[in-house]
Amino acid sequence: MTLPPNIRVNASAPFPSLIKATGPLTLTKANGIWTVGFSFATLGIEIPSAQNFPSDYVLVYDSIAGGFFQMSLATLSSTLLSGGRLQRSITAADNLPIAANDSILNFNATTDLTPTVPPAASRNGAPLTFKNLPGSHMQTLSPTAASGDSFDGEATIELTPGMDLTLRPYDDGVNDGYAIA
Repeated sequence: MTLPPNIRVNASAPFPSLIKATGPLTLTKANGIWTVGFSFATLGIEIPSAQNFPSDYVLVYDSIAGGFFQMSLATLSSTLLSGGRLQRSITAADNLPIAANDSILNFNATTDLTPTVPPAASRNGAPLTFKNLPGSHMQTLSPTAASGDSFDGEATIELTPGMDLTLRPYDDGVNDGYAIA
């Protein structure tokens, strides 16, 4: 019995005739080659309200796992505000004032430096943590004079050696100041 001859067939299987792309997806055909893409140009620009943060998502790429996942804006903002906060050492008046991007300030000074805390409205909700290291002189925190801010109703806060505290700014358009956490 002989084997049948090898038969080779080049059949064209056309792509479906009705093809649509929506949102940021793009679809093009050039020389019989279909290309699927992603374009930010079709997306609008919006600043979501804070009340939508739990239900608004961003796409995140994990380079170690090699995959994408979605993360709510609420999770993203709390992660940015609480995790990975940068620390700065304050040993003398030369290390002041408190900067807009400061997050954790560690005092180890031989004198009271009387640091002025920036207006709560300028912090965009980002907390400030102060640590007065053991052996450091007492530090007296005071708000910026023109801001009218207070620390839970107090005009100043004295940080004794070894003490730490976090100030959480609030500014809702009517009330502003710092809550002591």
